[in-house]
Amino acid sequence: MLNTRQILGTPNQFGFKKRIRKTLKSVFQLNSIGMNDPSLKMEIKSQLYKTYCRPILTYGCEATKINQTFLKKIKSTESIIIKKSLGLSKRSKTTNLLHALKIVPAEESLKLRKTSICKNIRK
Repeated sequence: MLNTRQILGTPNQFGFKKRIRKTLKSVFQLNSIGMNDPSLKMEIKSQLYKTYCRPILTYGCEATKINQTFLKKIKSTESIIIKKSLGLSKRSKTTNLLHALKIVPAEESLKLRKTSICKNIRK
């Protein structure tokens, strides 16, 4: 029998495989409105990712401990989605790409969200 607590509606170990599947599903839905269309501006693609994909991928992370394995999976999934939407190869450098698209790196974003929730708890 498994005893896992529910935190924000997700299992304590976060179930990152399920999160990744849901994120990829949202990407496929965005493809139907032209996310992979080369004529769509990079800024719009970036905004679509930040608005629809990243929140699904990182939902509930504030309340759980994030280990290096999970962080690598988030970064990997994120970079694959962004590169595919821009028509780049998987081997393209991600750091410069995120900076150019004005996307805060996942690690930094998660730290900011954890800090924010801690501040709200203290109030």
